[in-house]
Amino acid sequence: MSAAMSKGLRVGIAGGGIGGLALAVALAAAGADPLVLERSEDLRRIQLGGSIHLWPNGNRALAAAGLYDAVRASVDDDAVVKQQSFFTNRGRALSEWDLSEEVHGMPTLSVVRGDFHAVLAEAAQHLIRLGSEVEGYEQDGDGVTARLAGGGEERFDVLVGADGLQSRIRQQIVGDAPYFAGYSTWISIIPYEHPFVLNAIRVYFGSGGRFVTWSVSGKRLYWEAIASESEGGSDPEGGHRDTVLGRFGDWVDPIRELVEATPEERITRSDSYARRAAPQWGDGRVTMLGDAAHAMTNAAGQGGNQAVEDAIVLTRCLGRIDDPVAALREYETLRRKRAEKFVKRSRILARMALVRGPVKTSGRNAFMRVMGHTAYKSHSQDMAHDVGVA
Repeated sequence: MSAAMSKGLRVGIAGGGIGGLALAVALAAAGADPLVLERSEDLRRIQLGGSIHLWPNGNRALAAAGLYDAVRASVDDDAVVKQQSFFTNRGRALSEWDLSEEVHGMPTLSVVRGDFHAVLAEAAQHLIRLGSEVEGYEQDGDGVTARLAGGGEERFDVLVGADGLQSRIRQQIVGDAPYFAGYSTWISIIPYEHPFVLNAIRVYFGSGGRFVTWSVSGKRLYWEAIASESEGGSDPEGGHRDTVLGRFGDWVDPIRELVEATPEERITRSDSYARRAAPQWGDGRVTMLGDAAHAMTNAAGQGGNQAVEDAIVLTRCLGRIDDPVAALREYETLRRKRAEKFVKRSRILARMALVRGPVKTSGRNAFMRVMGHTAYKSHSQDMAHDVGVA
C-alpha cells in the first residue's frame, strides 16, 4: 500500500448508488478515508424497482471488495441463473446459453435493485452522509473542494463522480447530456412461480420490441418489456397493463399470463436514456465511475457490474500510486476500453431489439441463430474477467 493510502487518503464520492457504495467499502478496507455525499435523505429511495443481473465478472469484483458473501446470502436459490434462452415472439428458439456456476466459476445472480443496494448500504453505512448533493467542484494543487447544494463545502484529496446518469460532475468535466435511447420500458416484480422461468432468463424478440423475464428471490418473477416509443410518451391513466397487453399479449406463452397476473399498480413505465462514451473521464484530482462515466442501455445487462469493476480498479490505483492525479489517470486508462465496449454493445443490442417489419425482423432473427454460439463465447470471456487480480 502506498504512503498516501496508509495516511488515510480523503476521497469524496458524489452519489450513493451501486458504484459509489462499492467504492467506499473497498477504499475503507484499503486504508483510505472515503465519504459518500448522497443527495437523498433516504437511501431506500435511491434504487427503486427493477432487477439486474450480477454476472460472474461482477461477483468477482464484489468479492474483491469483500461484499460478495453478504450479497449471496441476501438471495435464495431462485435468484441463481443457470440458463439464458433467446426466442422469437412466436417461440422459435434462437440461441441458448449455459450460465451455470460449474461452467463459469461464479454464479449469475438475479437481484432486486433495492435489495442489492440495501446490502451495500449496510456495509457502507458509516461512510455515508445523506442530504448532501454535490453541485460541482473547485481544485488546486493540494486538493479538491466539493460544492454542496445550500452553500456547504467539503475538502478532499480526490473527488469521484458516482452521481449517475444526470451526473453534475460529468456536466462540469464534459458538458454533455444523456440521449433518449428510442424506447420505453415497462417493468414489474410479482409473486409468481413458473417452472419455465425458474433459474433462467427468457428473452423474446418481435417487431419493434423485446420481452424478458426471470426469477428472483422469494418466489417472485421479474418481467420487462421494451418497445419503440417517442420521448415523453405515456399510457392512459390506469392503462399500463392494457398497453403492454396490446403490444405483447399475442406473443408466445408465458408472456400474456405473466402480464395478466400483474396488478396495474405494480407496473411502471419510463423512457430509457444512455450516454455516449465520455471523451474525458477526469480532470486533475477528479474522476468518474459507473453511469457518470459510461451510462449504457439495459440491453447488455452490465451497467452495475461495470460500476463495481470501476470501484476495484480505482481503489487499486489509489493504493499503489502515491500521486493521486497520476492514480486517477491510470485508473481511467485501465477501465476506458472495457467500459466503452459495453456502452457500444448495449446500444447495438437495443437497436437490434427494436427493428421493425418482417424483412428486418427475419434478418435479425437469422443473424441471432447463426451468431448465437459466437455471442455466447464472447459473453463467456467477458464474464471470466477478474478485476480483483492485479
